[in-house]
Amino acid sequence: MTHPMLHQPFGSLFNAMFAPGASAPARGLALNAWDTEDAYVIEAELPGRTLADVSVVVHDNVVTLTVEDAAESAESAETTAEKATDVADPNAEAPRPKLLRRERTSIRGSRSLRLATPVVADDTTAVLKDGALTVRLPKAPEHRARTIAISNGDA
Repeated sequence: MTHPMLHQPFGSLFNAMFAPGASAPARGLALNAWDTEDAYVIEAELPGRTLADVSVVVHDNVVTLTVEDAAESAESAETTAEKATDVADPNAEAPRPKLLRRERTSIRGSRSLRLATPVVADDTTAVLKDGALTVRLPKAPEHRARTIAISNGDA
């Protein structure tokens, strides 16, 4: 027989983890999403990221947020090209110092969310300010909630 006080916290934990709308965050790219009356709003914390590092794509009611390190990707491509030609560019900047220890993690990855109703992709806005990305996806007008006036039947 299990003690009721021991069972209850674990039951609540598992119910919360598998409740509709609940999900474990992707490693490194956690976000919050809201369903408002007229739009979906998604927020993600992306400290130290620039506009070149982040992309937002909307296609068939799926929004995909992708975060990469544009500078690192460009550097990797240059290093690969340099190794392929085996000729150093005399005008190139000095090489970066050798990394001895990495404790600050870099947020990278991609997250996709399927939206319950169609959105107006052309009116979607994305703002990256002070390390916070906010994406606003307006719902298609025919799928927005409407309040219907009720009459008493008299003309």
